[in-house]
Amino acid sequence: MAALRDQAFIGLDIGKTHHWLCALDGEGKPLLSRKIANDETEIVTLLTTANALAQQLVWAVDIIGAPSALILSLLTRAGQSVRYASGRIVSAMSRAYPGEGKTDAKDAYVIAETARIRRDLPVIDHDTDLVRNLAVLTGYRADLIADRVRMINRLRDLMTSVFPSLEREFDYSSHKGALVLLTGYASPDRIRRVGQTRLAGWLRHRKVRDYASMAARAVDATKAQSTVLPGQDLATTIVAELATSLLALDERLKTLDEQIEQTFKQHPQATIIQSMPGFGPFLGAALLVGAGDLRASPVPATSPQLPGWSRFPTIPAAEPATCTGHTDTAAPTARVLPVGANQHDASRA
Repeated sequence: MAALRDQAFIGLDIGKTHHWLCALDGEGKPLLSRKIANDETEIVTLLTTANALAQQLVWAVDIIGAPSALILSLLTRAGQSVRYASGRIVSAMSRAYPGEGKTDAKDAYVIAETARIRRDLPVIDHDTDLVRNLAVLTGYRADLIADRVRMINRLRDLMTSVFPSLEREFDYSSHKGALVLLTGYASPDRIRRVGQTRLAGWLRHRKVRDYASMAARAVDATKAQSTVLPGQDLATTIVAELATSLLALDERLKTLDEQIEQTFKQHPQATIIQSMPGFGPFLGAALLVGAGDLRASPVPATSPQLPGWSRFPTIPAAEPATCTGHTDTAAPTARVLPVGANQHDASRA
């Protein structure tokens, strides 16, 4: 039985339903090239096969988002070292291998070659879930904000079709009291019947600020319209439902914002990030989600630049490292969490 090689470099081209693996020895000779499903059983079998290739395995992936979550977790559980070759680096390295179109097999080969040649790739760290949790929370918040914008636009469109004077009276995207008003009184007839005094009392009972002024403005809006427009009753019902949903959504966003802030404050670098001008919890959370886990790299006293900051477009990208032989050097201390920061080849997934 032949002795195991000292080292092998394995590149993983990550996809949603499947990955492509390519393994190279220390001289760049291909050892294995295979398509594997994004399935635990198949990945575990692959790990057994890979362990037979060399005594030490160096893995590299091009995506650290949702598609790679399962395989990264299994690699971590198996005690494997995994490095991150960003889409930008892989794209630059691909130009050195002409003569073949872009395929999963070629991408996996380039990723493996990158891991073999460049010893400065950051090591993926799975020791904490903080950044992953921030990615989930901020992504969910973005979805809720998009839903809120859509609901506001729909509400204003309906208001314009049946009660345009009241639609012009308030900014429903930022006026909570106006939404409270619409939950009960969204038509001219109802507002005229209740009258200004009773409407002001109704608003005050629901803890609306400046309730008297709001009631007066709503009653004034009814004076501009005496005609009952087609579909008014149905539209008024839907407007009330939308206003109720928007109020509930605002409360959910408030709770979510507090959760994001508390999660961000638990990060070891939160204090340093917030000390920079303009960086609060939300921008700080976005920085962590975009740049990965900054925990392992202390900020140098002589430089304000944070580890991982060079991945942002405002900082010039570093030149690709050149191969100076196969002398291994220590992996950099900057670490990256699998939080979906990379956008490389998302359409292929």
